[in-house]
Amino acid sequence: MERFGTNIVCACLCLGLALAAQGGLAQTKPIRVIVPATPGGLLDGSVRRLAPRMSEELGQPVVVENRAGAGGIIGMAEVARSAADAQTLLYYNDAVALIPFVFKNPGFDTLKDFSPITQTLSAAFGLFVHSSVPANTLRELVAYSRANPGKLNGSSGGAGTASHLFFEAFKQASGADMQHIPYKSAGQVVTDFIAGQIQVFAISTTLMAPHVKAGKAKALAVATGRRVALLPAVPTFAEAGYPGMEYTTWLGFFGPANMAASSAQRIYEAAAKALNDPASHKAFTDQGLDVLGTTPADFRNFVVSENAKFGKAAAAAGIQPE
Repeated sequence: MERFGTNIVCACLCLGLALAAQGGLAQTKPIRVIVPATPGGLLDGSVRRLAPRMSEELGQPVVVENRAGAGGIIGMAEVARSAADAQTLLYYNDAVALIPFVFKNPGFDTLKDFSPITQTLSAAFGLFVHSSVPANTLRELVAYSRANPGKLNGSSGGAGTASHLFFEAFKQASGADMQHIPYKSAGQVVTDFIAGQIQVFAISTTLMAPHVKAGKAKALAVATGRRVALLPAVPTFAEAGYPGMEYTTWLGFFGPANMAASSAQRIYEAAAKALNDPASHKAFTDQGLDVLGTTPADFRNFVVSENAKFGKAAAAAGIQPE
């Protein structure tokens, strides 16, 4: 009987060790972070800076995978189809709130099929004019555009982007007479803008600040609630007489729908610590980015408000999903 009891104890100990080992293996399984863009650029670069520090905090490898194509839909769809086990995440930008107004049938619902985890970074949009445009304020630009209908060509980061809707929202709010010329990327616009072929540019302050400082562009206003450190002399839209124009480009982590709140909290805390790592924090702020690290609840509320704002701007501009 004593021997039988000893065998039971040994068996239980072995089972416990086996389960513990399995649990340890599960915890070291890599977390995949899907980035719906090609390598390089702010989106890819920022998450690759955060990943190693997050891996330390989580005790799991955090692996970044690029899934570019179809305006971000390919990468987003992969995450939307993933199990809600916090092993596959999405790292993307304001396009998450825009997609319903750009694509008719993306294959997922951006508000229902993703779990917002944390907003990591943001940068204010601004309205810039070529140095040849005889306007130094927003009101002067509006007056000049009305006095010279059809003369000013403007552009943004691309048709259907947040910066495009920001451009259209300003036209609606001010009555400015400007034509939006669609480009495939902001980089292409910069070349033509500096050459004077595009006179007005709606884009992030981080992209244009060097050109303003070089005297190749004039910054008329920034679309945020406070002035930005990169361009401290430039007023906000509210200061310039157009309140309510707050548009930013932003980045953040999402999980699939129905992800456990505890998992979202765990990833949020790891991301917040990575964002506040002194070297990373300095690298981001040096680029003119706001370092955030919002809670899952706050991020969800923000995404819902962005979705409503973009929907209103798209309707006013007559933009239809295709």
